[in-house]
Amino acid sequence: MNYVTSDMSPEYTSAYIDQPLAGMDLSRQTMLLEVITSGYGHTTDFPVSTIPVYFIYGLYDYQYPGELAEKYYNSLIAPIKSFTWFENSAHDVYYDEPDEFNQEMIRIAIVILNED
Repeated sequence: MNYVTSDMSPEYTSAYIDQPLAGMDLSRQTMLLEVITSGYGHTTDFPVSTIPVYFIYGLYDYQYPGELAEKYYNSLIAPIKSFTWFENSAHDVYYDEPDEFNQEMIRIAIVILNED
């Protein structure tokens, strides 16, 4: 995954990518079966949020299809919520469209900071 760190500061090494990936792999190995068999469902187990919720999805994300997230978004009750599609991204929007992602983070921060 060297391509990911190629545009970053020289302080970043492949460990910057490798360590989080190892953590994800460990989580998948230790928790996946439990998660799959738990019967947990977003819409039934978490239908209301008391805090703002922001969904950011890449149009080409096949790890967790955005259509499912959008369905949950439409049913979720939250004081503030938004759903933003990134049309040139897959699962890692922040890698695929970093400038657009950063702009969205700024937009969200402004919304939150202007809340009374």
